[in-house]
Amino acid sequence: MVAPSSDAKGLAVKAESLAVFKGRVDKMLSDLEKSQASHTNIRTQGISYSSYGEGFAEASDLAGLYDKVHSRLVALSQTFGDQIEALGIAIQMAKDGYSGVDQEQMDRLIAIRQSTEQFYQAPKSSGSGSQSTTSSRTQPTEGHGKTAAPGSI
Repeated sequence: MVAPSSDAKGLAVKAESLAVFKGRVDKMLSDLEKSQASHTNIRTQGISYSSYGEGFAEASDLAGLYDKVHSRLVALSQTFGDQIEALGIAIQMAKDGYSGVDQEQMDRLIAIRQSTEQFYQAPKSSGSGSQSTTSSRTQPTEGHGKTAAPGSI
């Protein structure tokens, strides 16, 4: 058996610390579900096409873009809530071990991971064989791809 290194001692976390952190995560999830940003509230906040005006193409384009952004916000809100829930389960697992988590929670954790995978975009390889942190970032899938200069916002 290998003796723990001195670096590993710094990783020791008291169970009370995890319990307090889990309580904060659970409160965040509860607050999110009660807020206007919850996925159920965002889902109901639509705008009818006639609200943009009629008889010109720009109104139709704007309505379509709103619907696209709205659907993405709904997905973001749902995914964010799921990630907070998954973090709570992971904290419980870190505190109590795998035996401290029941099968329903494990199934939920797996379901969250699977539903989240659809939004993940793997970094594109640079082709040079070496990866740096700047070259492994994904580029936006839409828009002009330009960003604001630091401090200009």
